[in-house]
Amino acid sequence: MRKWTKYIKDLPIRWKITLWSSMFLFFLFLSYNLFQYIVIDNGILNYEKQNGIHQLNEVLAFIQSDDEPLSLKQIENSEGYLSEINEKNQLIRVLDRKGNIITSTSNDVSPNWQQPKTVKHQEYKVIRNHNERLLVLRAPIVTDNFTGTVEIIRNMEMSDVFMDKIFLLMLAAGVGSLIFSILGGTILAKKILSNVQALTLTMKKIKTNGLEERVPVNEKNDEFAQLGSLFNELMDSLEDSFLQQKQFVEDASHELRTPLAIIQGHLTLLNRWGKNDAAILDKSLKSSLKEVERLTNLVQELLELSRAENSLINPVDVEPINVWTTVQHVVRNFEVLY
Repeated sequence: MRKWTKYIKDLPIRWKITLWSSMFLFFLFLSYNLFQYIVIDNGILNYEKQNGIHQLNEVLAFIQSDDEPLSLKQIENSEGYLSEINEKNQLIRVLDRKGNIITSTSNDVSPNWQQPKTVKHQEYKVIRNHNERLLVLRAPIVTDNFTGTVEIIRNMEMSDVFMDKIFLLMLAAGVGSLIFSILGGTILAKKILSNVQALTLTMKKIKTNGLEERVPVNEKNDEFAQLGSLFNELMDSLEDSFLQQKQFVEDASHELRTPLAIIQGHLTLLNRWGKNDAAILDKSLKSSLKEVERLTNLVQELLELSRAENSLINPVDVEPINVWTTVQHVVRNFEVLY
């Protein structure tokens, strides 16, 4: 049992949806067929019972006539009348108070299938005699001339044959429903997971081709369409962030390259011949320190810019600068470089 449970848990979602939806539809159809079978069987049984009660009342009315109830002798000679009203697969017999058979008529029902029995109240029951299902109805007879019991035994063979056909029909329908349930479950699983598979395929393309790939979104405003739209929005944000990061790295590299090149130029100048010239040495050192300070400020600005993008700091006021001083500083740097 644990092995099967683990096997089912390890199944792909597609097969799980197919399995559970098929089982649900099959058991739903099976329950409906079982309920329908019970209703039909009870309906046939009630029909047989009502028909038997009608026969029973007809025999009682014949014997217990209000004008002149039948005598024992007349009852013994009433087999012809009972044969006329008797139906196929039915036995009618009249018993005295001791259970002895006074008269009897049968149509394909053996008297040995049910032993005679006297009753004081009407009785209805269904019994089994080997493979036959019998409906037994009994009612007491009380007149001035006679006291006994009327028995009617109905063989429900035709009803059972009909119910067997109904059962075979429902069994075939059950097998068909199982097949169609599996087919419907497969189609349902494929329909549900098609969007998930499209999302998975898009992720694989993104892994191979880059962030430009997007999930195709259908025009229906269902949950999968909303999921696809949300995924595309997230990918748009991610692509924008990636491009901004790339641009940030390029700008930072460009900004850092210039002061580093200037410092390298001054150090190269000093290394060649400027270290013996006090004026050049002083000028180069001041320019290098200026560029180091610029590098420090640039790194600090980059850090503040990163924090500002993450909403970690409040916007700061921009202070005005002296443009002429900045231009002179740039000119001196280019003189050193070139």
